[in-house]
Amino acid sequence: MFSLIKSIFGLIERVFFLFCYPDKLIKLALKHSPNANSKQIEKQIALVRQSVFRGFRISIGTALFSFIIFLILRSMNIVFGHRILLVFRFFGYMFILWGVFSPTGWKIQTFDGETLPEIIDEEWHRFVYMVGLALLLLSYLFEL
Repeated sequence: MFSLIKSIFGLIERVFFLFCYPDKLIKLALKHSPNANSKQIEKQIALVRQSVFRGFRISIGTALFSFIIFLILRSMNIVFGHRILLVFRFFGYMFILWGVFSPTGWKIQTFDGETLPEIIDEEWHRFVYMVGLALLLLSYLFEL
């Protein structure tokens, strides 16, 4: 039990460093892996930060899009029944699962990560997540 609590607090500390003090996280990473290249660690931490912020922006954007669609449909007096909302949820979850299991990832990975198949793979992954999230949010908004 103590090791679980210790690992949770360690995770909280590292996430705090990731967003607030990335330089301290670099030092912590180098202490953890003394043979690592500091420039490589710095680049990796920057990529993780970018990824987290991009994911946050996409989630907020999708939520706003869903809310605007909800307001437009409500202003047109369009209301969906409980069964239709369950269908929305089902397909929302299916799209999210599709996004989880569809990325090719390492199979097509190159050193720079900028080939067209890699870009399409990442965009497709993001797209199906956004569709799934939008469907889920719409289904819950209509129950308000």
